[in-house]
Amino acid sequence: MVNTAYDTARETPVASAWAAVGVSAFDELLYQAILNQPDAGAACWVLLTGASPARVREACNRLLTLGLLQPPDFMCGLRAVDPQVAIRALIRRRETESELLPATAEEMATAYEAGLLREEPVLAENFIHAGQAAW
Repeated sequence: MVNTAYDTARETPVASAWAAVGVSAFDELLYQAILNQPDAGAACWVLLTGASPARVREACNRLLTLGLLQPPDFMCGLRAVDPQVAIRALIRRRETESELLPATAEEMATAYEAGLLREEPVLAENFIHAGQAAW
């Protein structure tokens, strides 16, 4: 799911920056409501977002998992985490995940090449000769 905002100059939807860190458009809307009305509680956030209580509850769970909300404790309910702190943590998480991609791509490429070589023996011979020519 891609987050979108509306670009009024071009009259087209544009991707939200929040999408880059895995936050959906609705989750962003709810997070903004929580930031603006931190003491309102879930019932008010339902009204502010126009969503069902179940959808707000599910989004709160996602925001908790992403680290944008702090879990309730004996003193108070859900609280927003400072956006600067939370976003930095999400960016670091995405960077760490991205660092794993080259190794995964290499493994997949090896499997892909092996599959091609099994399907087309002529390709295997060309692949071997191409590899020798590169040396």
